[in-house]
Amino acid sequence: MNPRKLRRHVAEMFASEPVWQIIVNRCDWLCPYCGELGVRGLSADSEVEVLLMEHLSNVCGQWRQGEGKLLPMVRLKKRRKSFEFHFKIQRLLRKDARFRLKDGERWVCPYCAGPTDVGVPEDRKNYGIESPFLNGVIAHLIPCKEFASGRGKPRSYKELRSRYSPDGSESQEGDEVERFGSKLTGAPLFRLLDVERGWLCPYCGRDSGIQFLPGGKVDARIIDAAWKHVRVCREEHKMPDIETLKGRLQEINRAKLMAQVRRKLEGHAVWQVLDLDNIWYCPYCARPTEVQFPVGLEPDSRLVLKVLRHVLACSTQARARIKDHKEIKAAAAAQNERIRVRNDLKPRIRNADSYSYFQAETGFWICPHCIRPIEEMGFHAGDELTRDVLDRLVDHLLSCENYLDDPNLIASVHELRTRFGPRSQDSGELAFPPDSADSVDDEDDNDLGDISSGELIFYSEDDEEASY
Repeated sequence: MNPRKLRRHVAEMFASEPVWQIIVNRCDWLCPYCGELGVRGLSADSEVEVLLMEHLSNVCGQWRQGEGKLLPMVRLKKRRKSFEFHFKIQRLLRKDARFRLKDGERWVCPYCAGPTDVGVPEDRKNYGIESPFLNGVIAHLIPCKEFASGRGKPRSYKELRSRYSPDGSESQEGDEVERFGSKLTGAPLFRLLDVERGWLCPYCGRDSGIQFLPGGKVDARIIDAAWKHVRVCREEHKMPDIETLKGRLQEINRAKLMAQVRRKLEGHAVWQVLDLDNIWYCPYCARPTEVQFPVGLEPDSRLVLKVLRHVLACSTQARARIKDHKEIKAAAAAQNERIRVRNDLKPRIRNADSYSYFQAETGFWICPHCIRPIEEMGFHAGDELTRDVLDRLVDHLLSCENYLDDPNLIASVHELRTRFGPRSQDSGELAFPPDSADSVDDEDDNDLGDISSGELIFYSEDDEEASY
């Protein structure tokens, strides 16, 4: 098969045939002919076809220029499981102190706590997946009753260490690592996590880039990463007091939450619902908020902060989930109807004298559409037409059949006087309060309440969990 045809054939098989698509350890391709790891370390930038061709043409003994027989999927899956197990044990031998003890030159099993027949090589870190040492360890573990096919638990490092000599300087460090791991699970200074479960180093007081598991739990990988950070950091920084660290954590939380909210506002439709007044609707409670977006402008930091304040108060009280997008849009649509009535009502009040007719006997306002006194309005002649009063007028008009049928059909002042008698002496043009410029929000930008600890999760329509 010429190289061009071979490359095309390999590309087609890799794209369409499941037996060609088995990946081990996230980056190693399992050859469907020989059942070995044909290509190691695949990445997004890899020329996959070229790498597969090199293995098939130069290494694989079962390819036979395309005439070889593919291994059954069942067998390939068993091979993948075997390789995954090898990689797991390899990681434990390199990183877990309990797997790095020896009795003389013999490796000590951390499950049965006994010396084995497996000799420990001088270089414990630079050995391959097919090394005699790794294969010897696995050959011991498979029949080991305490290992129990992976269901067993290793003994504690303290117990193992009391019985066997340390494996060089690494095991001496293991004591320190074990103490450090205990601090990560119990000491408050070592358990300061931001709202994304990011760990705050207690020495430098900065985001370490290490993320704990849900619930603030840690595993060997997290302990190892945190230890590597602290081992250097503690030589350069003096540990500050707890209040200083909490203050730094507050700053980190504020920045991370602001960034989260901005991403939501810019990228998720459920966070972008506004009514005709440009009032923002919260995706958790599906109600209008105190946040008003400027027309035609992207949200700035102060606006994002207002959104964050509302969300913190709204979603954390009940661990709320995001509402359905249709529900939020329906709430905004209902409010838009009110806004349209309100906007229609303002010029009517200014231009039609019938809208400021109050009955002299009762002081009740007379609706010029249904032509009846409205005692439940709660305002009287001479009252200033505040937003609350205007809202009550809108409530009435949305239930007034005559207004809904024809908002332009209104009774004259003469008709109202004929039916209800003289108007109140205080009657006159209803007065709107003077328009005021948007007030400046004088709230402290840093006042977000106590977000110096704990785990906060934003729930999104496309994120199963994001951060409160």
